[in-house]
Amino acid sequence: MHLYNKEIASISWSDIERFCEQGTAENTYLEYKGDFPDDLAKPIAAMANTFGGLILIGIDETDAGIPQLPLKGIEAQRGLEERVLNTILDSMTPPVIPEIATCLNGTSERAIVVIRVPQSEHAPHALHRNSAVYIRTGKRNKPEDFADLERIDWLRGRRKKADDLREWLFSRACMRFRELRDGNVGGVPGTEEGRWSPTAEQPGLLTIALCPMYPDRILVQPSRLDAVRRAIRIRDYMKTGDEFPLQESGCISRMVEDGFVMHFSGQGGLRTYHTHLNMHGLFLFRQSLLYQVPRTKEDEEDDPGGSVRVVIRGYEILARLYEVVESGVKFYSEIGYWGPLKFRLRLEGLLGIPMLMPELESGRVVNYERFSADHQIDTAHIVQSSNLANGMHEAVLPLFERVGWAFNSHVTLESLMAHYLYMKSH
Repeated sequence: MHLYNKEIASISWSDIERFCEQGTAENTYLEYKGDFPDDLAKPIAAMANTFGGLILIGIDETDAGIPQLPLKGIEAQRGLEERVLNTILDSMTPPVIPEIATCLNGTSERAIVVIRVPQSEHAPHALHRNSAVYIRTGKRNKPEDFADLERIDWLRGRRKKADDLREWLFSRACMRFRELRDGNVGGVPGTEEGRWSPTAEQPGLLTIALCPMYPDRILVQPSRLDAVRRAIRIRDYMKTGDEFPLQESGCISRMVEDGFVMHFSGQGGLRTYHTHLNMHGLFLFRQSLLYQVPRTKEDEEDDPGGSVRVVIRGYEILARLYEVVESGVKFYSEIGYWGPLKFRLRLEGLLGIPMLMPELESGRVVNYERFSADHQIDTAHIVQSSNLANGMHEAVLPLFERVGWAFNSHVTLESLMAHYLYMKSH
């Protein structure tokens, strides 16, 4: 299991052994320490100021920066994690709080301390009474260096620049979907679901996206994303196809300037589905939610005419959220990203369209029809990619909870977990 991705509390001595057996040398994101150094705050601050990273205390390295086996560790004693935190709080302004784990050997006599430093939104982090700012260089003989004034200014503006770039990546991916949907790209048929002007909302359009909070570098080349998309397939709970993201017959898969897209145009009564994988780490999924169901006698009494009516299924939104999370876990593992992510949901064109909000009753899904007073929902929160696999429900809850509120329905963590178990078993 990759130390960058595994839940910090579940990392074991044997995990570290397997990692070190790969012979990965120290680099911008990785540092080995035989014991606690006097300047531990320096590499932590430098990693937080740059791209984040991993520090392993208790591992000696060769002159080439490769870990020496067998692992020796340091003496196991109480308070090792507190020692790291105290060093940070005593030396760094503002402090950054990394993930920390103490991993014991088979006899519990020796330990390796794992420090996983996030790329920080509060950079620059300074040392020596706020007088020195360091960055990681990737150089073996000088892993940290002073940040010049230009770099410090960039660090101060990192959050805004990252927000602007992340929003641009999201908007560009959404625009690419519209061009494909409307048949403006040669060789790609436009959808037959309906026609919308470039400035109009598509009714019942779902967008779900995961993206690094600080997308300031290329994580994967577009040419490699064809192999990546094959490695991130999971079961499709909605049975639209055999797998999610949809990559079956009729789905057009191709590189674009900054990534890879999989687009299925709505033809012959089918709906439109679109997945975009970006070289900066954006994972975006869009689809039409409008779904036709047979009209009941009550429907005929309220509004005579036609044999079907159009609805949005809340259960489908929930399934897609879980699918993006599960596939996203594989995606970020494949491209080697383990930092914070912005998890975003957008629903467009909601007014006047009934939502079938799901509730589990006696082991089956019962849908209650709801209407929203909002024409659009756009909500997001921050999740850690390293915690996604074991924190799926906590990641999905804040987004689907907002959907429930918009449609006058209460969503709980317990109901999400029950729905997820139902999806897994059917």
